[in-house]
Amino acid sequence: MTSPRIGLAPMEGVSSFATRMWFWQTSGIAYAGTPFLRVTAGYPAKRISRFYAPEIFVFQDQMPYKLRPQIMASSVDDFCRIAEYVLTKSSVIEINCGCPAPKVVGHGAGSSILKDFEKFSRFNQDIVDRLGENTLIVKMRTGFEDDLAFRDLVSAISELKLNAVVIHGRTKIQGYKGKANWEHIRYAAQRIMVPVVGSGDICDLKTYRNRMKSPIQEAIIGRGLLRNPWMLHEISEQKPVKICFQALVLSLKVWVNLHAICLRDFLNKSNHSFEWVEKFFLKVHAGNDAERWQVLNQGLKEYVDTKEYSRREIGMLKMLWGYLRSSLPKPFFAPLLLRSKTVQQFFEGLEKIFCEYSLGSMDDLLKLEFQPHYNWIYGGEKKPTVDEDSKSMDSLIL
Repeated sequence: MTSPRIGLAPMEGVSSFATRMWFWQTSGIAYAGTPFLRVTAGYPAKRISRFYAPEIFVFQDQMPYKLRPQIMASSVDDFCRIAEYVLTKSSVIEINCGCPAPKVVGHGAGSSILKDFEKFSRFNQDIVDRLGENTLIVKMRTGFEDDLAFRDLVSAISELKLNAVVIHGRTKIQGYKGKANWEHIRYAAQRIMVPVVGSGDICDLKTYRNRMKSPIQEAIIGRGLLRNPWMLHEISEQKPVKICFQALVLSLKVWVNLHAICLRDFLNKSNHSFEWVEKFFLKVHAGNDAERWQVLNQGLKEYVDTKEYSRREIGMLKMLWGYLRSSLPKPFFAPLLLRSKTVQQFFEGLEKIFCEYSLGSMDDLLKLEFQPHYNWIYGGEKKPTVDEDSKSMDSLIL
């Protein structure tokens, strides 16, 4: 499969090394961003852990997708101190000027830099002057409290010698509510001299087509890929993607094992860290193929004790499931699995749903389909009025 030029959006607390590898296995992402590294005057002192970005610090050019390391800072000196080190391993570095988190904004970083377009211009110009041309990626939103100064923000960086500009089509105040403004993104793409990468509300082939219009050539997707991790197959093949129940289960087991192994390696600083990546992940691309997921799952089980899953693993599994269930047949949306106390209980409940609702055999294909009536859940909005059928499903106890 030849994937479109789509990357996995960096999501704080979500897009770790384990997550990035898993999404390459599901959809064949072209590149991925790291969650932002918050740099201050005293942290980090000089270097960052190889566990933060193994793709560049351990494997360099061996990984099947590219990495875009992301740093956030409120001063040019702090940013460049760490960026200069990262750039000894990477050809690009991304500055986060979009994070809406109150704590980040309160310390003058993230989207707070967008409050003043002249400061925004000087900030990024000073970084380019320090790091050199074609190395800095600027990630931004359409504004802070509103988007009235968006054109000024675009003008402020339109002639900088950047590598790319990533625009999430919402303001800081919006957070993830409402609709992303892709007209703003298109405006920027017509005026900025480097590639403009769009972000916001791509959830399936239809939303991709509606938003990815010339001159925009690239996109990053976050929540949309959580809802349908196989979405890039749908976009590439121009038709809905289907997956058998066995492949779904095995892919989720790989997700759990990846997070367990990465956490163990990080805590133990194992000398054997990452050997499993070369042994399995660089040789297999699973997609929606159950046999390939089985190969990966069996291989990873050599490196993890499945009886010792931590709260971290069940938490990450339920986080993913909270999104993914919205693209599966309706019985899967019931809240049973989100109440699971253990990984084993989760998979027992998943099989129970499949069997009790007679959803077919293990090899029958399940259609993954974007269901916009669930959007409110993933945007942090108030629950809309629902019909009686939806009420009965949402309250279902299996």
